[in-house]
Amino acid sequence: MPLALFHIIFFLLSLLGTVPPAFGRDMPDGGRVEASSTFHDFGRINEGEGEVSHVFYLRSADPVQVSMVRPSCSCIRVKYPVGEGIVPGKAYPVEVFFSPEGASGRVERNAEVFFGDGSSLVLSVGAEVTAPGERAPSLPYSLSTLRLSAPSMSLGFLFPGESREVYLHIKNTLPSTQSLRVIPSDPGSPFTVLCPSSLGGGAIGEILVSCSSSGGVDMKVTDSLIVYLGGKVLPGRIPVQAIFLSHPRGEKDCESPSLVVPSRITMKKGLFSRTPGAKVKVANQGGGALRILSVETSGGIEVSLEDGAMIPGGGALEMTVRGKGKGTVAIYSSDPSRPYKEIEINLQ
Repeated sequence: MPLALFHIIFFLLSLLGTVPPAFGRDMPDGGRVEASSTFHDFGRINEGEGEVSHVFYLRSADPVQVSMVRPSCSCIRVKYPVGEGIVPGKAYPVEVFFSPEGASGRVERNAEVFFGDGSSLVLSVGAEVTAPGERAPSLPYSLSTLRLSAPSMSLGFLFPGESREVYLHIKNTLPSTQSLRVIPSDPGSPFTVLCPSSLGGGAIGEILVSCSSSGGVDMKVTDSLIVYLGGKVLPGRIPVQAIFLSHPRGEKDCESPSLVVPSRITMKKGLFSRTPGAKVKVANQGGGALRILSVETSGGIEVSLEDGAMIPGGGALEMTVRGKGKGTVAIYSSDPSRPYKEIEINLQ
């Protein structure tokens, strides 16, 4: 299917999302809450256009109360029927608003909904944020004769049965039309790539990467995309990654791990160091062992916590954070309730 036709169909289908979507007929025992979807991509939005929003619809086989909704950052606010519970046969709307002010490039944020029975559900939104007045996507990265909007692609975390897709803007810097082909380097890769078959001289197109998780074990999955332009392999590759979680969304018990970190910290200069830094406690307040699946930073921030680190139940690790500017630390873990947590890093 041509990429332009794919986007037209996707846009038309997204318009239908303003009507409460249908849920599956089979509901789990115990009144566990299900959502019409747990992730919504706003696509490409401009920072100066203000808030955007999406309505998620929740449903449960048994009555359950919403006790609290906690946004992941100040750019997220949530509107929901306060005082009303989720009742069988009726969709419960949760509207998540995202403000792109101050954001740039690809961002993903979430809101965690807590229920009276002690369970919770994470609702996530994503967007590609452009600067005010910007008409074309920013393409600051180079791959030989291609310009890229990002040096790599991340699909975030996926629970069993979930799918996710992200896109990357590319530009052909050559003056003539070139054939284009993009494939994963691993023949058994879980990533699927969709891109135009050719790209005009100076034209901008998109690479769409999707992935589905079938469960198994908690793990970070990585691959790299090989790009053929004009029938020739370009030097360099585009890294792509996803976090696969083995457990269904929100499923936990007394032996489940639970990641606890502060939402923001302030770095200070030490007596013997010109580079600001801080110590952060990364704790596991659950009963089972917690695996750190991936640690990602922005703004030139460096941390001591490494992928694959294990924290026993009730234990904690000390993470050193260093940097000369503001940024973030994003941690993906095997926490079944909230596998993604972000720490905002500031300077004193």
